[in-house]
Parts: sequence; structure tokens; C-alpha cells
Amino acid sequence: MHHGGHLGGHGMPMGAAGVPGQPPAMGFATADPGQQTNSWAPSGPDYGPQYGYAAPNPSGTGMYPSLGPGPVQPNMAPSYGAAQPYGAAPSAVPPHGATQPYGAAPYGAAAPAAGYHGGAPSAPGYNVQGTPMAPALTGVASEYERMKQYGNVPHGTVRPFPGFNAEADSKVLRKAMKGIGTDEKAIISVVAYRSNAQRQEIKRMFKTMFGKDLIRELESETSGNFRTTLVALFSPATYYDASCLYNATKGAGTNEAALIEILFTRTNQEIREIAKMYKAEFHSDLEKDIADDASGHFKRILISACQAKRTELTDAQWQRVATNGSEGVVDRARAQQDAQALLKEGEAKWATTESCFNEIVAGRNQFQLRATFEEYAKMAGKDIETAIEGKHKGDIKDGLLAIVKVAQGRRLYLAERLYRSMKGVGTDEATLIRIVVSRSEVDLADIKECYAEKYNTTLAAAVESDTSGDFKKILLAIIGRD
Repeated sequence: MHHGGHLGGHGMPMGAAGVPGQPPAMGFATADPGQQTNSWAPSGPDYGPQYGYAAPNPSGTGMYPSLGPGPVQPNMAPSYGAAQPYGAAPSAVPPHGATQPYGAAPYGAAAPAAGYHGGAPSAPGYNVQGTPMAPALTGVASEYERMKQYGNVPHGTVRPFPGFNAEADSKVLRKAMKGIGTDEKAIISVVAYRSNAQRQEIKRMFKTMFGKDLIRELESETSGNFRTTLVALFSPATYYDASCLYNATKGAGTNEAALIEILFTRTNQEIREIAKMYKAEFHSDLEKDIADDASGHFKRILISACQAKRTELTDAQWQRVATNGSEGVVDRARAQQDAQALLKEGEAKWATTESCFNEIVAGRNQFQLRATFEEYAKMAGKDIETAIEGKHKGDIKDGLLAIVKVAQGRRLYLAERLYRSMKGVGTDEATLIRIVVSRSEVDLADIKECYAEKYNTTLAAAVESDTSGDFKKILLAIIGRD
């Protein structure tokens, strides 16, 4: 199996001298800050208190002129003696402004409550330092905030670190890369246990303290898939998605699976933000690039997804989901009409430009699509996946099946994508990194559960057997060993 090497066409876009671009902080709002996760806090000889943290993790910054530098936020760790959330013992974090030297014992506080990566942030709408987040929650963050309010909460595996101190983390990273050799364990002990927003602060602080760009330092001191994962983790979420889409269209051949994965698992607001970032950073138009590079009639479905017009639930509808289940927001009559239209049209025409399949999948919310597929199965006497497999092949079949699977459950779909990335000879590291990194603060814990239920093994076990070295260690730190 292949474990080394850069991701090439499916990694971060390459700039001068092969350096992946890194944008500055963007006020990234983490999804559902209060969610519980099933994470793994490293211990023992590899990841212990010798790095200054009971359960460490990182964050970063970049230099994109189009986005601006972004301010450095002061450390606002909880005051000494303050009560810790989630039932942890009172905090022994030093008062505001104090730093923790590399190599010292942890601050003396108990580790975050079991099952969490990091600890609790402040009230929704604020970052871990207590500073109001700007802009307000948008995209997936706002969708998941509503889901949290109404009882349908996704769970990530990475959360803001409770005693976060950008200055202390910067010192750890600097010492890990200074002199001869690199202390990869120390790097993992920070990077894998900080939220994306915290990583952005670390990038800024590192440059302020040492006059060096953290990403360039990491790239010069690490290699292969470990380096690619570090760069991905330090990329603001919107930029990372935009860069993955760029590489999917500009690499050797179009990676339609990556296009589907991103465009059909992000919210309308996220897609709009990604398209804006794509234009700003890559000086190109996302829709045009897809139209130019995607093949066959299937590109019409991708272009429809780029419009970010899919019906999404309102607050009132989420409340009905919480009270009455998904049927509370499903229009059964419409589902039956859509199913009848699909049946009348015939499976062979679903991939054509004029197909009603395109109109239906691009314009209905996930619950409505599930109802449509249920009604189709009743009318046709077979499920829609069987219908697709019987009439299509190759990329068209894979694309149509992916759209159906996302509608039926994005977490199960992403679990299947992870499984396929490690199945058989060789490993699709690009897909493995992309999903683990992009979903780590969103719903990776839920994806892990789906993976275990479907494949009778854990995601961590699969990663352990299919990857190696520091690449394996950082993935396991993000995923958790439960």
C-alpha cells in the first residue's frame, strides 16, 4: 500500500516552489460547540504530559492578500480556579496572559471529561476565548446550531481545547522543529487537539513570536501524507473545500466523486461561501470550471448543485422534526408525484440534460428526497439504487448512486466513502484526509458510528491497518481510538 508522497492533483493547490497556499483566519465558526464526542486523548510514551498538555491539539494562519491579515486574539483562558464545564474539576489554568513552557507538566487541571476532544467553548456565537465570533454563524454552523436546539445534534471528534494558549502552543511547535530533526509527536500533540479557529490563532501567534510562517516551517520539516494532513488541518474550512474542488477539476482528469462529496454534503450557504472563496483565491469561476471539466450529461447535476438553491429547513421545520420526526416536514403528495414522474420518465433518461431527476435531486431537501425514493420503491417494486444499477454504468452510475446515498443519509454515505478509500490494494489518501479533516468538527463521531454498524469494525481499526507512521498517528488522534 502507498503511504507516502504528496497528494498531487487531490491535495492542496500548489503555488511557487510547490508550497500549498494558506489563507488567514476567517472568523471560522465551529459547528455545534456544545456537542459531545467519543474521542481519544493520547497518553503514554508517545503523547504525554511531557508536551505540556493533558490532552493536546493546534491551529494556524496564512498570508492571502485577498483575505487580509486578521487580528491576533488575546488568550482568554478561564480564570484560575474557575469551574470547568462538563463536570471537570476546577481549572488550574494560570491566570490570563500566563504561558506554559514546553516540557513542563500540564497546568495541573484534570483532563477534559472523558469522551471529548478538548473542552467546552463559551456560549454559542462566541469562540473559546470568549470573543464574539464574526461573522455570525453561517452555513453548516448555523444549520447545526438549529439542529442542536431541536434535538438532532451531529457530533464531531475535535472541539476547542479548554485551556487554549496560542503562545504556549507556538512555543511547543517552534521547539519541535528547531535544530536537527523534528519532534513529530509534539506537533501531533498540539495540532490534532485544537479546533480550526484555534489553529488560525496559533498561525498568527507563531509569526508574531518568531517571524516565521508556520505552514512553511511545517512543510520544510515534514513530508508525505503527514505533511498534507497538517496543511489541511491549518486551512480554514471554506478555503479547504474550495481548494479540494479546484484540484478535483484541475488535476489529471476530473474527480467527479470529490465534486459530489463536497457539493452534495454542504449547505447552500457553505456552497455560496466556497464559490466566493474559489473565485478570490484561484481567480476562476467554480461553475465554469465544472462545466469545462466534467464529462457527459452528469455535469448538469453538478452545475445545479453549484447554484446553492436546494430547499433547506427553516427553524419552524426543524422544530417539527424534533416534535414529529421527519414526517413533520415531508409532503407525501409531492413525494408521490415526484416518484411517479421518475417512474414515467424511466431510469435510462435520468442522466440526460432534460431529466426530471436532476430537477428533483437539486431542489428537494434531504427528508423530502428520502420520501420520494420510498414512494418510488413502492411503485416500481424495486429501490432506486437497483434501478440505477440496472440502467447505467461507469461514472454516470457512480454519480447517480452517490446523489441518492447522500440524500438517504450523508453520514452513512461518508462512512462508505471512507471504507472505499481503504478497501483493496492501495489507499486513496486524498479521500481519507479530506473526509477526516473536513468532518472532524462537524459529524465525524457520527460517521464513525455508521462505519462500525455497517462494516463490523471501527474506523480507527481500518486506519490502523491501512496507514503507517506519523500519518497514521495524526489520523488516529483526530478520529479517536474508541
